[in-house]
Amino acid sequence: MKKKFVVALLILCGCLSLTGCHIISDLASANFVLNKGPMITKTYREKVFHSINIDSINGDIHFKNANHCRVIYKGNKNLMPTVKMYGTTLNIKNKRVARINSIQDITVEMPKRYLNFVDANASNGDIYGSTIMMRTGTITSDNGDVDIKNLFLKKKVKLDSANGDINVDYCNAKGYNLSADNGDVTFNDKNMDDSYNKNSSSQQLLSAYSDNGDVSVN
Repeated sequence: MKKKFVVALLILCGCLSLTGCHIISDLASANFVLNKGPMITKTYREKVFHSINIDSINGDIHFKNANHCRVIYKGNKNLMPTVKMYGTTLNIKNKRVARINSIQDITVEMPKRYLNFVDANASNGDIYGSTIMMRTGTITSDNGDVDIKNLFLKKKVKLDSANGDINVDYCNAKGYNLSADNGDVTFNDKNMDDSYNKNSSSQQLLSAYSDNGDVSVN
């Protein structure tokens, strides 16, 4: 009886191994097919938007100022994100494919004016902004830096990086809640160790957190 059980267990393990190899092979094949597409530059000309929602882009996100509204994508043709307007909100959504090595680059061009909200996430890339004006919002990089030259807000804005630095050259916030678990916090060119709080109950609050990187606000 014990011998039969061992044999059955070995057969089961063999079947599971073959199934696992087959699944990995299928994923690798799908990944190869998507990655072998040509590199392109695609421009989306959009009407005026009042909010932005960017979901899990596997590459860098750039916010630039212009007299028009448009989105520019540079990357693999097979990995072009979905760019749509829902009401007055610009939505950019990435194709979700496991372990994509091809890097995408998204640029959002817009006039200097307050947006209702900005929610932007780069799953594997940096986020850059020249001048970003928003009432509220969240900007997150899972594996990259957040670098904004001028940040204007009216309510709470959260900046977050799991593995990268956060740098804001200028911000009009009345309150600050800055912290770095494994890095330094600098406010107005002064080192504040790993955290800094000022008027943290203010409605016009900038919250910035890095799990593994530095936070600098001037």
